[in-house]
Amino acid sequence: MTGALSPGIEIDRVSIRLAGREIVREASLRVAGGEVTYLLGRNGAGKSTLLRAIAGIVPVSAGTISVNGAALARAPRPLAQIGTHLHPDGFHSGHTGVRHLRWLATASGINPARVGAVLEAVGLTSAADRPVTGYSLGMRQRLGIAGALLGDAPTLILDEPLNGLDIMGIRWMRGLLADLAADGRSVLVASHLFDEVRRSGHRVAVVDGGRIVADAGVDEFIDGHASLEDAYLSTIGEIR
Repeated sequence: MTGALSPGIEIDRVSIRLAGREIVREASLRVAGGEVTYLLGRNGAGKSTLLRAIAGIVPVSAGTISVNGAALARAPRPLAQIGTHLHPDGFHSGHTGVRHLRWLATASGINPARVGAVLEAVGLTSAADRPVTGYSLGMRQRLGIAGALLGDAPTLILDEPLNGLDIMGIRWMRGLLADLAADGRSVLVASHLFDEVRRSGHRVAVVDGGRIVADAGVDEFIDGHASLEDAYLSTIGEIR
């Protein structure tokens, strides 16, 4: 990437039914290149399901999702189109950090030479040969983010990537998000940490009951409220 804006993610009236229950309802959202968009919502609101649908893991029942201008299923190398980190425990128990990333690169048709670069980018070079089972939660988060960066994709989705990070890790994550946006990438982050949304986000979208009930620039979203948390609570109707 050299700073050119990517088309990003286009979600158009998407509904998702799982086990006979509608989890996401007619959701529409655009995540533009050069921006970090935070996805906020209570547990069970549909955030993670929507992220998994974008990644092609969960099928949509209605509507369409495009990544960088096309359906992800048509991409010959999906990891080169969208980098995903959706769970901090998605690793083979017998792998070291470097072995996991090499396996992921080989399976995705990516040059394994990228592995060293992403390990350095997330600060795991010294722990690369240690078994993943011995990693802390923060280290597993970093390894998952390394996997998301592996394909040098123009679009990334991250589900609660700050969980388990210490203060230095959180500062590092702020810098990484800023760098990704400055490079023209589109980044969608599910989080519940309001302070981080204000610090590193450009836009915020709120999911409530499976619907996108707000979508605005961060400052615009907060306007008229004392804090981002107040704006969020007002949006989902919990301020009486």
